[in-house]
Amino acid sequence: MDITFQQVSKRFSYEWIFRNINYTFSSGEKIRIVGPNGSGKSTFLRVLLGTIEPSNGKVEYFDKGESISVQQVYNRFSFAAPYMDLPGNFTMEEIIRFHFTYRSLLVGIEEKDVIEMAQLGKSKRKFFNQFSSGMKQRFKLALAFSSQSSVVVLDEPTTNLDVDTKAWFEKLVEDRLGQRSLIIATNEPFDLQLCDIEFDVMNYKKKS
Repeated sequence: MDITFQQVSKRFSYEWIFRNINYTFSSGEKIRIVGPNGSGKSTFLRVLLGTIEPSNGKVEYFDKGESISVQQVYNRFSFAAPYMDLPGNFTMEEIIRFHFTYRSLLVGIEEKDVIEMAQLGKSKRKFFNQFSSGMKQRFKLALAFSSQSSVVVLDEPTTNLDVDTKAWFEKLVEDRLGQRSLIIATNEPFDLQLCDIEFDVMNYKKKS
């Protein structure tokens, strides 16, 4: 899936977060979204995902040249972020069952594989609100990579992960991304090296 920004700007009240972005995210690319803290990386992702509208301009989505409406595009994305809420009074098994009521599993993966992928088998019957921050993040990442999608979008993916778990995440990307696009918003050096192309949200220049 290609994602095209045409003169896209976003503001909250009188403050412009970013302005007049013209850019195309092409299918299969691995892109890191960078910028100082508070520069609008998370807001940019929300506009890209279609969860909030730009103040000006237009975001368009294309599959092999055919336009996709913003109302239909949600299931083309997988998303994970430390701030993403999941039901705290559900176990992992219950969250997985609920999630895949609305989303399709990646081909070759079963629901039981998601917990194994997150390396959380010993905790599968614990309530999600009993998990540490690192366990929560591992599960969110495994859930995102297990969902059928065209683009995997991650905001600060290695937040709350230790050195060993960062290595786990790198292997997850290597094993499970496939031909999908990867878009990561981060300033973490470890995350940055997973991508080939850099997009600076404040000075939107493409760097390889």
